[in-house]
Amino acid sequence: MKTLYSFTCSLVICLVFLTPNLRAEDEKKDSAVNDVIQQMKKSRSEEWNSLTTAMRLPSGIVVVKSKHGLDTVENVLDMFEFSYKLIDLSEIEKTDFTETKALLINCIGGNYTNDRLSGKITKFADSPSQKALEKIHDFVAGGGYLFTTDWGVGQIIEPTFPNTIQRTGKRTPEDPNFKKLIPATPPKKHRKHEFLKGIFDAGKNNKGDGTQAVKLKSEPPRWVLGHGSMFFKPHKRTKIRIIPLLVSDKEIKKQYGSNLIGVTFEYKGRRKGPRLVKTSGRKNKSKKRRGCVMHVLSHFNQQQVGNQDQKGRSSMYQLLINFLIKATSQ
Repeated sequence: MKTLYSFTCSLVICLVFLTPNLRAEDEKKDSAVNDVIQQMKKSRSEEWNSLTTAMRLPSGIVVVKSKHGLDTVENVLDMFEFSYKLIDLSEIEKTDFTETKALLINCIGGNYTNDRLSGKITKFADSPSQKALEKIHDFVAGGGYLFTTDWGVGQIIEPTFPNTIQRTGKRTPEDPNFKKLIPATPPKKHRKHEFLKGIFDAGKNNKGDGTQAVKLKSEPPRWVLGHGSMFFKPHKRTKIRIIPLLVSDKEIKKQYGSNLIGVTFEYKGRRKGPRLVKTSGRKNKSKKRRGCVMHVLSHFNQQQVGNQDQKGRSSMYQLLINFLIKATSQ
């Protein structure tokens, strides 16, 4: 009886101390994630099954950590229970991208040098090495998919894919407490882009002139601007088609020189090194595989922890899911 009593007391004590931890673990999973998963299973089950199968291989997705832990797209992948390989910025040079479908680079952040007169950043202290940038370039030139956020426009895209998108020279205040929610909607002619599937209502209405238009939901999702968010715009000399996926309002454009939130572009530049993306054995000389770049404003983790708008978080998750579906289906 004493043994049974001791066991019962121990069990009760364990439950008392473990229950809060279990509850905390449950609360870490955003309800917006479940919304996306249920919607995918309901309306796009084949694509979802293909993605979850592909995401079982950790080498398929490589995530580069933020230098100072400022951005954490890997937390979103964790909530979807996707496998991936997490590396430091310094490990890009020696990482084998042969089996990699998508490379996700968090906003690196770090120290920088300002121009005294204009206030524009002239040098980033924590940018990737030249060899790392060349490897990123070759990954995309070979057909890989690259996802970058916020300062990635200056630290990754400008030096790696010049004349595509560039900084406007303006950013949000550096106050760590700064946070602002802005509307995020797609330009009319890109509302049916494959990266926007499931974010906006796909229903159609007749405009009266024999054509069809995609209807938007009544309230647009909200995108979170954090401190130091770096605004960007298409380069004035670009010859590449830059597709705006999400834009904000005119006030944002007036204040920061651009209202772009998310853009994408295809890239098929000449590789500087050996092929980094594995392709099928069948050769197709008539059509070269194109790589793809997607860049979004602000930190991805800001959308997760700083956005009380569940639809806004769902939209952010769905944007990433659509990107990964395309990347892993190549």
